[in-house]
Amino acid sequence: MFFKKSLLALGLTFAAAGAFAQTTGNINVSATVQAACTIATNPLAFGNYNPLSGSALQSNTTMDVTCSVGSVPTVSLGAGNNVLGNQRRMANGTERLNYSLNQPSANTPGAGCAYTTSWGDGTVAGSALALTAATSLAARTYNVCGEIPAGQSAATGSYTDVVVATVSF
Repeated sequence: MFFKKSLLALGLTFAAAGAFAQTTGNINVSATVQAACTIATNPLAFGNYNPLSGSALQSNTTMDVTCSVGSVPTVSLGAGNNVLGNQRRMANGTERLNYSLNQPSANTPGAGCAYTTSWGDGTVAGSALALTAATSLAARTYNVCGEIPAGQSAATGSYTDVVVATVSF
């Protein structure tokens, strides 16, 4: 009898050891996707300017803007290093050659040049270009439209300037 009671007690002990209590908890997971953009620019090379030509010299280049989905950026172009008032100018020593930078015909990627709307920073040399919201992480390519007015009295030589492109988002 004692042996049966001992086996019964031992069985209950093992049964109790197999049972356990359980509780759960939730882990709340979150993240915030921030607006983010990058800009990659290319040089604008006008080539040879003939001051005796009756036509303006036009040239264009491109820039790529890449943004997180939903970002609504604007792109501004600084006035350059040799601006006078709202007039951008390239320099060759003390000589200057006027030029302008214009927005494409629309704020959609790949829109062509119309040479009608100055592209600046909102305070100098024109307004910034407001882009549409990014729908993917793919780079969007925009034209930068440059023009040197005809008939400028400029000395021979190589003229340069540096314009800072800024994407704000």
